[in-house]
Amino acid sequence: MNRSFVKRSLLAVAAAAALAWAAGSAVAQVLMSSTPVAKYWLRMYPFDSYSQIWHIALKVHSVKDSVPKALAALQKLGGEATVPLANMASSSGRVRTAYQQLAFRVPAAKGDAAVKGLEKLGDEQALDKNPGFNAAIIQEAKEKLDKLTSEREANKDALAKMPSVGAMTDEVMEHLSAVVRAHQEAEGRILLNIELVEAPPASAAPKKTK
Repeated sequence: MNRSFVKRSLLAVAAAAALAWAAGSAVAQVLMSSTPVAKYWLRMYPFDSYSQIWHIALKVHSVKDSVPKALAALQKLGGEATVPLANMASSSGRVRTAYQQLAFRVPAAKGDAAVKGLEKLGDEQALDKNPGFNAAIIQEAKEKLDKLTSEREANKDALAKMPSVGAMTDEVMEHLSAVVRAHQEAEGRILLNIELVEAPPASAAPKKTK
């Protein structure tokens, strides 16, 4: 078993035991005994960046001509590249089919408009929309923060006599608060991954002769 995990678990148990011992009032004891204890209080949660992650693949006549048009359309809607264009995967077409990958963060309210604008560049080959976070994890973090907030307030006098336990509780609450704030900010944006591949659109393909 991971030693650091065991150490964190023992610290959490010790802190809870110390808090229960120091909170001698009947009210505090009832409050703590009636509050379900979450598993793994010291768990580190991920910080959400996007509410959704979309992927769109397009076949275009010319990657060279389509890239600046795609950039202009996305920027007009408030989109921002996640990394400089020079750092995004691409191919000039000398060795293999020309393509360009783009990654943009886009306001969630403008996501559909961004897709419609990109669809004007060529034939859509794929459009996938996936959630950018695990709702159950966020809910767990919120519930932990609510419980710690209420219990800390109810036992502030006892915690004042245990500065180490109070400091550890504050650190856990600080992490949970940051996770919740990150999630709230992430709800307003999506990650749009775009793949432009150079190939004649199906509408322009030569008709087969019988």
